[in-house]
Amino acid sequence: MAGKLEKVYADALFELALEEANLDEVAAEMDAVSKIISENSDFVKLVSAPTVPDKDKKSMISKAFEGRVCETVFNFMNVLCDNGRFKYFNAVASEFKEMYNEKNGILEVCATTTMPLSENLREKLISKLEKVSGKKIQLVEKIDASIMGGIVLDYNNTQINASVKKRLDDMRQQIDSIIA
Repeated sequence: MAGKLEKVYADALFELALEEANLDEVAAEMDAVSKIISENSDFVKLVSAPTVPDKDKKSMISKAFEGRVCETVFNFMNVLCDNGRFKYFNAVASEFKEMYNEKNGILEVCATTTMPLSENLREKLISKLEKVSGKKIQLVEKIDASIMGGIVLDYNNTQINASVKKRLDDMRQQIDSIIA
């Protein structure tokens, strides 16, 4: 759950994007910028450092993003910088994405498997999840060999664990309870 600060900024950006009728564009760009920032933590540290002059911070944001993102997202980044809140960008972007998904009936589901899903299996999984949830599914795939097989689905603080590792752990607990 996001903190109050993240929610306030996400709400403001969401309302602005609705007002400017560019919600889809803002959502896509916030997601893309969030990924870029996640991969470049030094950038966030520089733009958030109290020892770096404000004009230099704004210059870094401008050189990195001006003309590459829509005006709404660019101005929002500058507002965060002006208010000393740039280090919360990813948390705000995450909260914004939740709001966007809620408004558009999208459910993000993380599917963890030992190998990539085939196209056919991916389509069947998405179709089944859409029928069950009544929402459009946005599938995020992760590979984790430690589950040994099967699938683990995570969504909205819920986990469905149909992995081989889980089954083995359950059997181990049953055996331990019988023997103990």
